[in-house]
Amino acid sequence: MAHKALFLCTLVLLVLCSVYSTNGQNGCNQNGAWPTDAFSQLISNLTSLSFSADRLTYAENTIQSQNRGLTANQTVQILQTLSFTVQKVNFITNTSNYMLGLTCYSVITILNQISFSSERLTILPILTNLTIDLSLYNETIVNAFSMSSDREACRKIIANSVQFSCVWGDVTSKRRLLFIVDKSGSMETAFRASDGLTYTRLQYVSKELSMIISKVLRDYQFFNVMYFSSNAQTVFNGVQPVNNQSITSALRFVQSFQPVGGTNMLGALQSAILDKTLNAIFLLSDGQPDDGQNNAILSIAKNWGNPINTISFQAGGTYDPKASAFMLQIAQASKGVYRSTN
Repeated sequence: MAHKALFLCTLVLLVLCSVYSTNGQNGCNQNGAWPTDAFSQLISNLTSLSFSADRLTYAENTIQSQNRGLTANQTVQILQTLSFTVQKVNFITNTSNYMLGLTCYSVITILNQISFSSERLTILPILTNLTIDLSLYNETIVNAFSMSSDREACRKIIANSVQFSCVWGDVTSKRRLLFIVDKSGSMETAFRASDGLTYTRLQYVSKELSMIISKVLRDYQFFNVMYFSSNAQTVFNGVQPVNNQSITSALRFVQSFQPVGGTNMLGALQSAILDKTLNAIFLLSDGQPDDGQNNAILSIAKNWGNPINTISFQAGGTYDPKASAFMLQIAQASKGVYRSTN
């Protein structure tokens, strides 16, 4: 009876998890992934290769040559073409900054591709650190393991995992980072998030950035934060090492702004690249820059020499395809990664 009850409970959670993975959540719906036709061609090309090692090389090179990320389902499909667990681990590790976020349902699907529990536990820490709904449905992952010792090991892995931000993505692949956040008047647009609370766009992205700063950044990294509207402000004069003091200062800074003003993206980027030690920028905006700035912004993106990873954040309100298209152009010009989130 107890086993039957556990099975039914797991089944209910898995169904809920599947619904979540299909419908997404306000503030986490991804629009910036590979287009369906292009991705179908990628899978066709992969399956035409005879050897799994060749499929791994082709998949990594192709993904890294593009500027769009992979949805959870797209990641699952690519991993299905790889025969060995070590190849799956290598693919995820080498393309993690292109992951738009896994779900618990997709994690279970990936685990089911692997026969041996020891290998499933090997890949699990990489998967859980990329999972956007881990705090909600982690028990479904635990129940994917049949042996009690494996379940206990799974719980320990989950306990040591970091919540993945569907907004900012993987921020640990570069050493010296600047986060640039649009705080113009349109960032006052409100929406209801998956936790049942209502946020303005600025409140939500700032909440996600606070989580990144306090829980995700590694002690080998250096970072700075800039908020801009008509003018730009940074918390530090240049990037600072990740430590208790810099984290405290940055969190206080992130929580201090209200949405107001225009979208002087050009001024923000001109100020940003004065720090010659940077090797990556994460640029988030919900709209197009002020009139007449596009060409100059794209020139910076092309000539700076480092990736500008862009996030078009449009939760709530009416979707602006031109704004998203321009953020994609910035990523393409700078060889960064583009995300479009609503």
